[in-house]
Amino acid sequence: MKNNNIDRKITQSASDILDSPLMVQKLCDRVYELWLEELRQQKERSSRRN
Repeated sequence: MKNNNIDRKITQSASDILDSPLMVQKLCDRVYELWLEELRQQKERSSRRN
């Protein structure tokens, strides 16, 4: 039951975000920032191994 409630909340949040172009842009920007950070960390880890 608890997971079902969480699923509903996630679904509603996703729906709310998709209904707002500004929220979609903010989400995309944040995902891009996180991706760049992950690439930076991978590069650091890779350089330490060599």
